Amino acid sequence: MAKLSAIGRQNLPSEELDIEDYSREQITVKNIPDVSFRIERKPWEAVANQLSALFKEYPQIFSSEVCVYFYNSVIYFRNSEGSETQYPLTVAAVKAVAYTQAADGESLYDHAVFLSPVPDDLPSLDVMKKEIREMADHLVALRNAPSFNDSYSGPVLFEGQAVAEVMAQLLFKESKGLIAKRKPIISSPDVLQRIGSSDIENPLEIRMGKKIMSRDLTIKDIPSLKEFNGQKLAGSFEVDADGVTPQNELMLVDQGVLKTLLNGRSPTQGIKKSTGHQRLALSLGGVSPSLGPSVVSVTSANALTYEELKKKLIAAAKEEDLNYAIIIRKFESPGAGVVKDDQSSYFMGGGRNEKPMSRALYVYKVSVHDGSEQLIRTVEVENISIRSFKRIMGAVKEQLVYNTKLVHTMR
Repeated sequence: MAKLSAIGRQNLPSEELDIEDYSREQITVKNIPDVSFRIERKPWEAVANQLSALFKEYPQIFSSEVCVYFYNSVIYFRNSEGSETQYPLTVAAVKAVAYTQAADGESLYDHAVFLSPVPDDLPSLDVMKKEIREMADHLVALRNAPSFNDSYSGPVLFEGQAVAEVMAQLLFKESKGLIAKRKPIISSPDVLQRIGSSDIENPLEIRMGKKIMSRDLTIKDIPSLKEFNGQKLAGSFEVDADGVTPQNELMLVDQGVLKTLLNGRSPTQGIKKSTGHQRLALSLGGVSPSLGPSVVSVTSANALTYEELKKKLIAAAKEEDLNYAIIIRKFESPGAGVVKDDQSSYFMGGGRNEKPMSRALYVYKVSVHDGSEQLIRTVEVENISIRSFKRIMGAVKEQLVYNTKLVHTMR
């Protein structure tokens, strides 16, 4: 009765009323072999101790922590339609976080996260030591970097980890970006007034078959891809939490044109069927289902070298009569549970609306005169959205493996 009353209050059009509550999908019977692993406590404690001891070399770092996480389970699923699935859900991760403070009192931090399906696929101890030392060196340099006190609106170059985080946070965050969202039935008019239209449904759905980003870009979701360039991929899976088997490859954006959105078994007006992307993600309370990607491949039709891309950045800044351009190389990582709420940061651009991106950790000013770079701090990115992808000037040829997003909260 409550649902019927809510429908009446919202005056929903017939096309929305006719959407089924649950999509009809093929019956799946699948038993995926267990890949369970044995956790040897003492060797991994020794790894954590050795990695943690590296920070003794950096007296400028005030505090640090190294944590090792393992999750090893088997998921059983059965529904009334006849689908029965059994599959492993495993995660192995090592996380290092370090904290310091600039002379003016600004709190600074950085992190290094290593994530893989099983412990044997984690990087070697030497590789982790090297990356953590690099992180500590950068953090010490940031401590002595000048604070950014300008308002910048101009071209920005994202590199490495920053590229992956931009994609993850703008395109695959909750029910925004390339993730479908069914319009909820809300009984209270007060609630309808308080929430924005983007919280009710995904505005991209009406853009199906139309250009939403640069025609250079193609984005695919490839659940079947288990390894790339010798590195195991944490996002690969064979069946989702609804018992639906995804396609081996799903085209999301083809040369800038939106083809579909990731969806589970809750149909929307534009996405009637499941794409098999109701994923199980880890949190402190166990596992919980949510829509999300698998292995995402982003390619450019006209890829450039890094040197060519930096030249285009400087040329674009000169065209706007700017003395410098901006390069961002690292963001904090919400997918690994590394987020620090700091309201003192300065916004590059407009007002203090909902932050589209997490905090930018490593930002550089690039001189348009000689290309030299200066590390700066106290910078936060504003006014960036999916619309920003329409103005992309280019992308590099190299592809980066970035394992993330399986973990909701890992602190």
